[in-house]
Amino acid sequence: MDPLKLQKQYPELCVWGTLEVDDLIKSHDPVYLNELASDIEKLASNGGFILGTTCGLYKGIDMDGLTAIHNRVTLDG
Repeated sequence: MDPLKLQKQYPELCVWGTLEVDDLIKSHDPVYLNELASDIEKLASNGGFILGTTCGLYKGIDMDGLTAIHNRVTLDG
């Protein structure tokens, strides 16, 4: 699923939980983190967006990766 394409096709929807488990793991790579943050910022700039995981929070989740994403993303508001 491409959340940006979905958001453009259905602007009345709220996109929530776009972060996959792999995103948290891969976010330790600075290049991947920058690309991911850019995608998140594009989604957020259209409104109707809530940053979150697709899996919720669970014991053993990569909190360092989740924190890196949270700290890297620049959202207005």
